[in-house]
Amino acid sequence: MFEALIVTTSSAGLTALGSREQRSYELIADTVRDRLGPDHAALFAEPVATEQGDRYDWYAPVPGRVRRLDALTPEERGALLQRLEALRADIGALADEIGAEGSPAAERLSEALRNALQVPGEDCIHAIGDGPAPQPVLVNWAWTGDRQRSERGQLTGAARTPPRAPVAAAAAGASATGAGIGTVPDGAAAAVAARGGGIGLWPLLLWLGWLILALMLAAIVALLVPACGLRGLAGVSFCPAPPPEASAADASTLILQDQIDRIEREIAIADRACQPAPPPPPPAAAPVEESRYDRALDDAGATRGDLNFSLFWTGASDIDLAVTCPTGARISYRAKNVCNGRLDVDSNVDDIRPDPVENVYFNGPAAGGYRATVTLFSDRTRGPDSFKLLIRHGDVSRIEEGTLGRQGESWTTTINYPGLP
Repeated sequence: MFEALIVTTSSAGLTALGSREQRSYELIADTVRDRLGPDHAALFAEPVATEQGDRYDWYAPVPGRVRRLDALTPEERGALLQRLEALRADIGALADEIGAEGSPAAERLSEALRNALQVPGEDCIHAIGDGPAPQPVLVNWAWTGDRQRSERGQLTGAARTPPRAPVAAAAAGASATGAGIGTVPDGAAAAVAARGGGIGLWPLLLWLGWLILALMLAAIVALLVPACGLRGLAGVSFCPAPPPEASAADASTLILQDQIDRIEREIAIADRACQPAPPPPPPAAAPVEESRYDRALDDAGATRGDLNFSLFWTGASDIDLAVTCPTGARISYRAKNVCNGRLDVDSNVDDIRPDPVENVYFNGPAAGGYRATVTLFSDRTRGPDSFKLLIRHGDVSRIEEGTLGRQGESWTTTINYPGLP
């Protein structure tokens, strides 16, 4: 396991892109690693927020010497940017492919991948490793500067229309002054004439309104009188004729239909009564033989809690265990105390153990989904490394097995913890 701090940044003057869930390092890195491979996933540094939440420590995803972009030679800078553009193009194509699936979840994941390719500036680009092809790594990904965001939101090409000078008002004032007292400007005379004409139209509009109201009342009476069956109004009163009596054949048909409906209901009830009994529940899984694992945990000084994740493997390789809580917080070697949990055993960092163990335990954990991630951080065996992950809560235990083939490769599993009884 390596712990290389690249840089510590502040969120002042920056604006986050997307929701907190879309900026999850596990979501971005795991998706890119599963679909494109570890080289593409290593493009993103892992952020760890400080206690106040306004600053972030960015850790290297791969081992090696860390250099800023402006510290590289022109040849190294060109090669790094060329490789960066190739990785970004692949991830952008992956975002388009996921977005084309059309589901809301796919569209949110596609947006998260596109946001992750955005950084505030070139000072967020670093190179890790020596040689002709160092690994490009981004910090402050899925963040943008406030100035960039405001410029992106401006409307361009819209010319403002300056306010017109009150030429007409000034001309009218000058005309009134030049004509002397008692002279009415032409515009004022036109307004007076318009007001005089409007007064003449008022009686016509009033009579037109009464006419429309009378027509509406006549239409209402014409529609409602036949339905009301009014008496004493020859020609307009109306009463519906009584329905004709049903014939004997129609009565027989109705009786037969009732009998058919009753028989169908009886058949349906009998069919439900004849359904086979539900199959018995499957037998409970045999308990996991834990004596060997318990001895290894006791030898390593591991603590048992209400919920436990214990990792076992053999060999000198450094394999890391991390657990993501339902809130999105992540317990790892960089943040060992999160959401009532703790990573208390971390093996093969410097001292090699013959039977290495890593252990994460929770006291009073919240109910929900927990995701365990196993990562090969340092391959010292030059071959595939097999491991076993023991998950225990209460009387429930299960063993998950996996194999990691190369450095940087990860394996994940998820459980749904029901909570304390």
